[in-house]
Amino acid sequence: MVWNLEELKSLCIAKNVTYPQDFVETLGRKMDIVKYHIQQAEDAWTKLFQNNLEVRGGSPEWNVAALAAGAESEAAVHVLYTMLDILAQVINAIVLNGALPEKDVNLWSVKSKLPAISSTTPIISKIQQLVDSQAFKYVRAASNTIKHRRLLDLTYRAEYGTGRRNQDGIVFKSFSYDGDLFPEVWIGDILDSYVKPVFDALLEIGNSINDFLR
Repeated sequence: MVWNLEELKSLCIAKNVTYPQDFVETLGRKMDIVKYHIQQAEDAWTKLFQNNLEVRGGSPEWNVAALAAGAESEAAVHVLYTMLDILAQVINAIVLNGALPEKDVNLWSVKSKLPAISSTTPIISKIQQLVDSQAFKYVRAASNTIKHRRLLDLTYRAEYGTGRRNQDGIVFKSFSYDGDLFPEVWIGDILDSYVKPVFDALLEIGNSINDFLR
């Protein structure tokens, strides 16, 4: 899935709508940064096993790969969450015509203003689907925990046998945020089950902005 930012610019010009270039360029750059961190996290393990015929848990090579995968996953989560604030700024500028002061802009504040604008139901629906999703809730909690409290705890896990995962690797331990307990998650699952769905939902909201302008 993609969000055509060049089309967004053209549509703004055609509709005589202020194009928030700084926010859009920042969003595009952050998209690339998230993709980079996801790829680096995935490559950390791939390269480890490509370069070593026998890999032992706890070896120096293993520890380096675990550190890299964990750091890159946390970075992807944190940058992704900041993208949602930038997306809200884009909505405020284009759809709400700058109705909210920049310091007051977030997904919830723009969502509360959108019903007053005609033809914004698809944007509202996409935002609601995002904030209701478990993927968003995990990314929000993880990002705020990393930013305001501490890094997420990591542990090594090996599961083999009937009915087991039959895999070994690094797991983020469970943690709590705002009274909610979030389960432990394998690094690969953070990327596939949490980061990527939120990223795709962001792109869907972006496409709904393009549709609004058409």
